[in-house]
Amino acid sequence: MSRAAELFAAADALLLDFDGPVAPLIPIPANLEVANAARAPMLARGVALGDRIGATSDHLAVPCWVPIDLPAALPEVEAACDRAEAAAASTVVPTHGAHDLSARCHQIGKPVLIVSNTAAAAICYLERRLLAAYIVGVIGRLAGRP
Repeated sequence: MSRAAELFAAADALLLDFDGPVAPLIPIPANLEVANAARAPMLARGVALGDRIGATSDHLAVPCWVPIDLPAALPEVEAACDRAEAAAASTVVPTHGAHDLSARCHQIGKPVLIVSNTAAAAICYLERRLLAAYIVGVIGRLAGRP
């Protein structure tokens, strides 16, 4: 038995991140477009963005810097991230093997939980792809906590 198989067998539950292990939510080059949308509320207010926030392609890095540069823009930045994730979740296809893994865990009584920095609302993907029956819980990003 491989070490991975040993770890899986010994685990009481399986915790999966959403973006990647379950579905590639916002792949390249869409990630840069989403990061640009997240930066837009700050740019609209004339905030000069530093190199880190101004060049990142990680939309979830943008809200981390907003409280430093312009706290009042945080709700708009978060909303842009949430909208992009929800839109992506409506069209994304599952990661190869994710459905089978979730179904197998369900079959053997091993709980599967999604623990992710993706907005909980975007994880509606599970319902659309009929994976929700195999998932016992979802913990996603909360508003105001990037």
